[in-house]
Amino acid sequence: MDVSMRVLVLMAVLVIVSAPFATAAPNPIPAMTIHLEPTTQTVNASVASVNASYDGEVKVDKMQYQTVTVTLTSGMNNGWTSSVTPAEMTFSSSNSQTFKVYVLVPAGTTGITGTLTVNASGRTNLFTVVQSTSVVLIASGTPKPPANQTNGTGQPSGTDSGNQTGSGGSGSVSGGGLFGLSKQNTYILTAAIVVGVFAAAGSGIALVRRKRRSRQMA
Repeated sequence: MDVSMRVLVLMAVLVIVSAPFATAAPNPIPAMTIHLEPTTQTVNASVASVNASYDGEVKVDKMQYQTVTVTLTSGMNNGWTSSVTPAEMTFSSSNSQTFKVYVLVPAGTTGITGTLTVNASGRTNLFTVVQSTSVVLIASGTPKPPANQTNGTGQPSGTDSGNQTGSGGSGSVSGGGLFGLSKQNTYILTAAIVVGVFAAAGSGIALVRRKRRSRQMA
């Protein structure tokens, strides 16, 4: 076998032997993604508090021998209380797991938009990966009127009604007259009585005078 043939055979053997090692080794750092739905939610907390909820999912792609522990935390940028359940999950294989997030919107909250952020921290013996996602929560509705405004509206109405009843009652008008008559009729009756008395007195005086004259003439 000549030299050129030997070189070709040697190169073929090297290619065959090195072929299994030519494939790239898998990445030892796990890949993790986090998703949250709905991306925007609107609640009405104008009268009572509302517990808004979100559905989440964490997906981990890792090497076969690895175990990944994922810790979940949440927070609102406006101070509303939030919680995640479960707060921790373990991945022994490449798959996805679900979780829930709850946000308590206080009663009487209107016209405020908040941002909910969920953070996921995945840990192995050698590596730590971090992912996060954010969604929007809107508190809408008509604000409840202040208590003093309601009382102020009702108070004048009650006061007017009371004044009308007190000043315009029938008892005050009929009770001031004679024999249950109105004041105007009482005045008329009194005047008639006075006139009658004076008329009777005049008739009596005239009768006495006529008797005296009759005696004098006799």
